[in-house]
Amino acid sequence: MTPAFASPLWTRNGLAVARTEIPDVPVTDFRKLCIDICSEGGRLTALSALPARSRDSEEKQELLAVLADDAGGRVGLLRTHVPDSRSYPALSTELPQAQAFERELFEDHDIHPVGHPWLKPLRRHSDLEARSGNGGAGAPHPFFLVEGPGIHEVAVGPVHASIIEPGHIRFQCRGETVLHLEIQLGYQHRGAEALLLRSSPGRRLVVAESIAGDTSVGHALAYSMAIETLAHTEVPLYAQAARGIASELERLSNHVGDLAGL
Repeated sequence: MTPAFASPLWTRNGLAVARTEIPDVPVTDFRKLCIDICSEGGRLTALSALPARSRDSEEKQELLAVLADDAGGRVGLLRTHVPDSRSYPALSTELPQAQAFERELFEDHDIHPVGHPWLKPLRRHSDLEARSGNGGAGAPHPFFLVEGPGIHEVAVGPVHASIIEPGHIRFQCRGETVLHLEIQLGYQHRGAEALLLRSSPGRRLVVAESIAGDTSVGHALAYSMAIETLAHTEVPLYAQAARGIASELERLSNHVGDLAGL
């Protein structure tokens, strides 16, 4: 599933690996590997900037790609160093699934994915900054606009009658056919990651559960599995069964809610 010149570190969910074990390849090889694996049936599930190993470190910024091989039930991990120019050839030109990840890299880490088709803000858009008094220019969010006869636009949110994160959604429609949908996030900046780090160990699970109301079980399970993996601990079978049942109930609840909304 991978080209001959390099390979990610293939592992499975719930296993801990050292950062140094993850292959570190040139950025051009990094891009080619991601594209090739996805073209053969894989998925890019995450593309993020890794934190420096120490506060005093002057090492180059690293990127981490997480690639899923669903057929094989495994995930591939791959690293690269961002060049001194803090730019690299965008993955989004070949992998649409990378577009939001790369917008976040540009917004939060000043890493420029050159060639990105539309590098607009992901969360910190100027109209929100203007309303909050942070000096934003107040320019409207650059929503994609479909034009032509019979086209109409439907706006939903950002306040929803549900437990999801606030978000403004624009539908571009012709009759009942949705031609384009776009979500504008960034209405909530609660600092959940920082709160998780400074909370007591006993409270961190509560913080994880509270990240999103529609995924309380999912986030709590992800946090618990991360801690258990690092501690080399395996939970009993009855606990694994209870987790599976709770996860399925949450998944079914979300699907039924969406179907009811439709």
